This record gives sequence, C-alpha cells and structure tokens, in this order.
Amino acid sequence: LGLESRQSIAVTGPDRAARTAVLRALVAGLAADDRVAWIADPGGSGPPEAAATIVTVTPPSTGEALLEDPGEADGGLADVVQWLQPGVVVFERADPARDTALVRTLRHRLGGVVFGVEAERWEAPVEDSSAAAGRPVRPSAAGGVDRRLAAAADIVVELATLADGSCRTLRVAEPAVDGGDPFTLNAIFEYAMTGVTEGGEPAGEYRATR
Repeated sequence: LGLESRQSIAVTGPDRAARTAVLRALVAGLAADDRVAWIADPGGSGPPEAAATIVTVTPPSTGEALLEDPGEADGGLADVVQWLQPGVVVFERADPARDTALVRTLRHRLGGVVFGVEAERWEAPVEDSSAAAGRPVRPSAAGGVDRRLAAAADIVVELATLADGSCRTLRVAEPAVDGGDPFTLNAIFEYAMTGVTEGGEPAGEYRATR
C-alpha cells in the first residue's frame, strides 16, 4: 500500500470500523530495519508487535509533545527526526484541530505518513449554520473529512461498517488529479456488493478497477 515508496496513506472510516486494525496490519508488515513513530490515540489499541523498531508517543496532546511551539510545525520535528530518524510516522487518529500542520509537514519531509481519520465518508464536511456564520465546522460532527488533512493523502483506504455489524474496506483509491480536489478519487480496488447470504449477511467481493 505504498509504505515502501514512502507515500502518505489515510485510513478513514466511522467509529468501530477497524481503522486501528488496518494501521496495525500495515506496520506489522514492515521490515526489521524500518523505524516507526506511532502517535497513539489515548483510547486506542496502540501499535502491533512487529519486526520494525517502533517508538510510541502517548501524550495528552500530540502537537504539544512533538512541537516545541505548536504554531511552528518545524520546531520539534527536527529533534524527533534527528533522534529517531523514522521512515514511517503513524497517527492512530489524526485530530484536524491539533495534528493537521504536523501531518502535512511530516509528509513533506518524510513522505511516509499514515494517519487514521474518523469520518463517515471521504468527502468534505457538510456546511451547517456554523459554517454559514463563519465558524469552523467540526469534520467528525459533520460526517466528512477536513480538507487540509484530505489534501495530505496520496492513497485513501476507506472503511465502513455494514448492516450486520461487520467491517469492510470499501475501496483503496488515489486522488484523481495531483493537487486537485482531494475528494475526487480514482479507485484501485473496491468492494462490490453481490447480494445477501442465506443467513442474511451481506455478500460481496473485491474487484480491481485497473
């Protein structure tokens, strides 16, 4: 999924859609000489056991822990890179209000950034009365993804919870145009519903679109 080529990967889906399980699977497959900085969600599962060297940061605030000045994205980053020299940085759950500048800076410097995004759909937040009044919309509350975070993704892994409670990867996709609308994607693989089993469970299959 692009980790070896140091691409930026967004793993998105609603609560309980197994986002962290996907992040853990990606890291578990890394080689022993890889270095990973895992920015933990306080309520998350944390990193997996893996051959790679993993350093976990579990601060009350990711931005405060990694940045000497939260308004200066390059401040503490140089210290982190010099000390750990990570090839991959994983945000278990990227908070748009707190982590956007750091995600974008790490993508520029390292390329290998993987971040979980809690959202119902990979689309822009629906504008409401707050947006109309000039106040920012909370993407998680509006059901979409912060546009600045979305623009940092080279590959999108979109997850969903089906009617029976099971989780599926709906699609693996990439932006249709480099530097264009981050919500316009070209699918690489996608899950196609084919019907319902005799037990009433959703049935489907993964299909390559290229």
